[in-house]
Amino acid sequence: MLRNSVGRLGPFIVIYRSEEFLVATVEVLGTPTWAAPVPIYKPAAVQHFFKMSSSSPSIAITTLDPSLPAHKALIPAITAIHIACIEMDGTISTFAPPLDRERIERWWAGKIEDVRDGSRIIFLAFDAAEEELVGFVVLHRPMLETGPFKASVEKLMVSPAHRRLGIGRKLMERLETDAKALGQTLIQLDTDEGSAAESLYTKLGYNILGVIPDHGISPLDGSLRGSTFFWKRL
Repeated sequence: MLRNSVGRLGPFIVIYRSEEFLVATVEVLGTPTWAAPVPIYKPAAVQHFFKMSSSSPSIAITTLDPSLPAHKALIPAITAIHIACIEMDGTISTFAPPLDRERIERWWAGKIEDVRDGSRIIFLAFDAAEEELVGFVVLHRPMLETGPFKASVEKLMVSPAHRRLGIGRKLMERLETDAKALGQTLIQLDTDEGSAAESLYTKLGYNILGVIPDHGISPLDGSLRGSTFFWKRL
């Protein structure tokens, strides 16, 4: 028995593989429950997908530097994780199916331009051994004259092939450290009601402000889902 990327138990049956995606059907108690693409960035990632979640690779956190060609070249990998979180987890995150990869890449290119002017910081998580991007999170710094101490968290996403390794926590801890150093001490964020991220933010000390019902359209079935809003003073 293997634990899949969203925490249910069941054997994986590979039904298709290409250079870019591994498509698998998960069976729980003998019943196929879903088929989904898992983005892979190099052959070693496929092997990692089948490891038990107890494995603990060395995770390195850094900030995206738009002046580095290697960092700008990460846009396809960032996009692949973004798409995987929407398609596999049903995360409500700006785009709805059918997903246009080129459009999402252009959207991320715009966010990288925001890094140049300092209004956003993008934190990147790498599997140090594989030199593979496994997650990211964005700190939005609007620098309002009436609230220069405010900032918001956007797009905390971890590759489905690298869940349950504490990557989300590591990204948030680095984000908070840098935000505090920059004077952004009041952090706001929201996430899908009932998502795994809700539990993470609670454990990190975020306070629940409230829930807005029917706040976004689910990419899985088109139903309306609520959003939970959080805040934390650093």
